[in-house]
Amino acid sequence: MANSLIIPPYRAALLTNADGSPVVRNGANGDGDPIATERQWYMFWQEMAKQVNDGSGLLAGLAGIVDYGSHAERPDPQFITDGALYVEWDRGSVLYQNQGGIWQYIAGTMYGTLAPDQRPTDLGPAADVGFQFRTSTDPARAFAWSGTAWIETTPIRYGTHAERLAATIANLVSGMLWMETDRGSVIYQNQGGTWLFLTGTMWGTLVPDQRPTDLGVHDAGFDFRSTAPPPREFIWNQTAWVEVTNISGATGLTHANVVTKVGAAGQIVEGGITDESAANSDNVHVNAAGDVGIGNPGTAPFPGGGFKHLTVGAIASALQPAINLATSTTGAIGHTINFANYGLASSDKRFAMILCTTPGTAQTGDFSVYTWNAGVFGQRLFISADGKVGIGNGNPLSRLSVVGLPTSAAGLASGDVWRDAAAGNVLKIVP
Repeated sequence: MANSLIIPPYRAALLTNADGSPVVRNGANGDGDPIATERQWYMFWQEMAKQVNDGSGLLAGLAGIVDYGSHAERPDPQFITDGALYVEWDRGSVLYQNQGGIWQYIAGTMYGTLAPDQRPTDLGPAADVGFQFRTSTDPARAFAWSGTAWIETTPIRYGTHAERLAATIANLVSGMLWMETDRGSVIYQNQGGTWLFLTGTMWGTLVPDQRPTDLGVHDAGFDFRSTAPPPREFIWNQTAWVEVTNISGATGLTHANVVTKVGAAGQIVEGGITDESAANSDNVHVNAAGDVGIGNPGTAPFPGGGFKHLTVGAIASALQPAINLATSTTGAIGHTINFANYGLASSDKRFAMILCTTPGTAQTGDFSVYTWNAGVFGQRLFISADGKVGIGNGNPLSRLSVVGLPTSAAGLASGDVWRDAAAGNVLKIVP
């Protein structure tokens, strides 16, 4: 109220005498005037009436600022105070404001169902932008009016793979996540109008093959694992399934490009290694006999005889095969090939060794052959970097140095070489 609160007159019970005559003050001054209380009451009621009237005026003015009703009852804004607010009680109490003769959506959320679809169909291109609608039933979903269409703003949705593809992605907010309930709850994200696989694993069988056949570039990384033994795992690489199964404990594994067949104990029975290209698959192959082929499928490169073999290079190719023992150092280092028999009882299972050493100089190195004789290790052949050959001599000074030749033919066989010291160290050959 505009005025301060007024207080009723004091001595309200002394207005009149019992006969109705005014009470005369008998004070010391003896003026005999009636008490002025009745005039004070008149002024009180007059002021009270004024304040009531003022309050009514304020309430009447407020009625033109804030109003409520149904959407259909919302008045023409041309005849409403500019800035006035209107609450639509039949649409979740959403709030509109009269802005220059146009009802503009301000705030509020309408709740309803999607079946039947209770989202308003009469929203406009500008004044209703941002109108919020949420479902009142599970699953909870949220929508916002863009001015032309409903945009779903639900942060996370779930449904089948087919339902995700059927959804108009242009009407879904960028960044939305979708969990595919029929594919192990794998998660996709709407990234700028494209569904991209994020994470998750689908579980299924390989007989019948339940791996999805409709994956593409944007599904890279999709993970599939088998539910039946042996456990197997596959990753989609944008164009094909690549098996990434850890072979430990697995059995009977096969793949179009990666062939890995192992026994129940986890040992490789037969397998192939690929560079994930069908044209270059099976670059390394191990057959059931344990033979290894590098650069060939291992179907027929190995000779018989019960031996284990390593074949390098395709037998039907003109390419030159090579085995490289490589390192990366500037100091002296040796490259070794050992020959061993692990059936021996000795602590050192080797019986022969080839050693090539380099002093650290570019393209410089020597070659040695070592053997064990009754447990005694020794260098038998040496070829220096400049081509000097030593037999029984690890430091030949001439093109050929032979140390340890017998000095008689006794006990030698035809073709053996011996040194005749009596004839001046003449080399002779046993006929």
